[in-house]
Amino acid sequence: MTHATVLPLPSTTGVSASVSPIELRVERARSIGDIDQGEWNALIPRDEPHLRYAFLEALETSGQCRESHYFRVFSGSELVGAAVAYHLRVDLLTLAPRKYTAWIDAVRSRIAPNLLFMGSLTCGPIVTNCRSNVYVSPLLDPTTGHNACLQIIAAVQATPKAPGLTLFFEFDDRQAEVFAPAFFDSGFLQGVSLPGTFLDVRWNSLEQYVQLMRKAFRRTVVKDQAMAADLEFVVVDDFTEIADEAYALYRNVVRRADYVLQELTLEFFRAIAPIEESRLVVARERGSERIVGIELLLRGETVLQDVFTGLDYARNAEQHLYFNLIYPVIGYAGEQGFRRLSLGQTSYTFKSRLGVGVFPLWLFVKHRNPVVQRVLVTLKSMLFPPTKTASHKVFRDETPS
Repeated sequence: MTHATVLPLPSTTGVSASVSPIELRVERARSIGDIDQGEWNALIPRDEPHLRYAFLEALETSGQCRESHYFRVFSGSELVGAAVAYHLRVDLLTLAPRKYTAWIDAVRSRIAPNLLFMGSLTCGPIVTNCRSNVYVSPLLDPTTGHNACLQIIAAVQATPKAPGLTLFFEFDDRQAEVFAPAFFDSGFLQGVSLPGTFLDVRWNSLEQYVQLMRKAFRRTVVKDQAMAADLEFVVVDDFTEIADEAYALYRNVVRRADYVLQELTLEFFRAIAPIEESRLVVARERGSERIVGIELLLRGETVLQDVFTGLDYARNAEQHLYFNLIYPVIGYAGEQGFRRLSLGQTSYTFKSRLGVGVFPLWLFVKHRNPVVQRVLVTLKSMLFPPTKTASHKVFRDETPS
């Protein structure tokens, strides 16, 4: 038996009055265990692995998320929309450039350590993968789809004991086009998030990918690979036995990261290790079998997502570990027949020489206190600045600019 709260319907401001809207209802559950797995996964496509049941269960049961809320939109008995939100303390300066944050950091260190930190109800991926935490069936007509978006937004905002700040993030252009009218009707501010990166996969192996490159870029890959000649790279389906080692390497990286929404826990690594959606690229020293690097992947149906890296920094410079962990991911994407490889939201300079495409991602934010909301609007350009990225004509069949 499932236990869920049935929420009242929000206003449908912006929905054409000439069209009779399909009746929808929203339910909120506090545990993934209160939701039917088959029903949930029937709605959520495999290319949204971070929203599939097993992944969400790993987040919850590992204690990675202190408080979780699962929202479901029904048309009659049919599930047509879903969202997942978490209580998180966020730093509003996460995306702000250093020229703005230096003086605020000084104030934090001397006077107000919690300045511009806020409790939030966050509807976005804990493991950042360039995707949002909201899904609405694309089969809905535009009016019903807009109404479903409105209801999800209103239901998230109406969560009991929710903090004042509500944050939705990692909407690509397609999702933003669908959701933006509902966010604007609901009084949200739109901001720029870090852009995502991707490769459209048109190779069957790493060797074929390298052969598609122009000589200068191909030479760099070959040079990197030569630095790692004493390493072997394998893709592990179930990494339960090495989850602790993988976590230690991940922590090495997160301590140096410029952008961290939430640090993942050892318990989460152990919980995610055996699930169908996860894979781990492992770099081992030949002979000793010592693990010096990892790359966590999430498998979809057509999209492979590279979500984070773990490194032994003592070996990174010598063996170009960071670079050499990406290459087997590129090869694996081709060997497995994926059509797209998502490569995350950082290290744009390095990824530009891999031939990645870059696409914008958007966030939507609202504080229930109108004074605070006005401050967010005023500081928008500082808090959510655009990110500069480089691009190169990496492949031989691309026309030079």
